[in-house]
Amino acid sequence: MHVGEDYATVLLRVPQEKFNKTLEELKKLASVVEVSTTARDVTEQYIDLGARLKALRAQEERLLQLLQQAKTVEGLLKVGDYLTRVRSSIKRYEAQLKKPGERRPVFEREGLHRGPAEGG
Repeated sequence: MHVGEDYATVLLRVPQEKFNKTLEELKKLASVVEVSTTARDVTEQYIDLGARLKALRAQEERLLQLLQQAKTVEGLLKVGDYLTRVRSSIKRYEAQLKKPGERRPVFEREGLHRGPAEGG
């Protein structure tokens, strides 16, 4: 949000199904001079995260197998270290997929600009 003496600019990310209701509620709060909207489809990003997560889980399974087959302490440590990094990445991707803003693949955002009141 940017606020000046005679104006305020607000940029919001709103789930598509709540877009019209949110816009109407915001218009009730102030004299709106300009409204601009854009939409960004994040479906591809969402699918990419899912594919990466699937690949990491497969890698985790293979590392678990290697861990059981390791014959030296050095081998155990190397595989264990790599397994830790893979699991960390899995948790990171899972968290990204679970963020409320990322649960639905399509979002719209709106920008409102409130200028000086007419006649003053």
